[in-house]
Amino acid sequence: MVNIPTRSRLDQRGFTLLEILVVLVIMAIGTALAVFSTGILDADKDIARETRRLHALLEMAQEQAVFQGRTIGLEIAAEGYRFYLYDRRPDDDGNMISMWVPMDDDEIFRPRALVEGIIVELYVDDRNALLPVPDDEDAPVPQIILLSSGDISPFEVHLFREASDTRYRLVGDTREGLVIKTSNQE
Repeated sequence: MVNIPTRSRLDQRGFTLLEILVVLVIMAIGTALAVFSTGILDADKDIARETRRLHALLEMAQEQAVFQGRTIGLEIAAEGYRFYLYDRRPDDDGNMISMWVPMDDDEIFRPRALVEGIIVELYVDDRNALLPVPDDEDAPVPQIILLSSGDISPFEVHLFREASDTRYRLVGDTREGLVIKTSNQE
């Protein structure tokens, strides 16, 4: 009689199909959790962050205007925004003139660029305001004014993406102050 050796389970090498599938499912779940936790799939996250940043900067500028007793302005353009201080300075003839001076050297109120793809619309006194052209050589005229009394010119800034259904609105007026609102586009 020929003796055929039998292989025991301990002698087998490799993985079963079921073990490989279990490992793949665990890896897929781990990858999905990592993607969702980092927010890669949330296209509106940078718009919400930019809206909160602008809200915080406007609140700080409003406080600065009151504490320093000076008027601060905000100019919003399609690609970003910039703060100005209304100041009296001597002109070339030595006469004192009032003018908007950019706050470019200030670390907090420096010019800011919007993330690419964000669309901005500005409404001042319930009218759509034209955003300035980047190469405009005229003297700057900020659209939003923060007075030393704490009052603010009424405005709405809408931030959104073309492909998104969500629109973030930063609303400012003397009655409600500065408020962030979220709405769906129709």
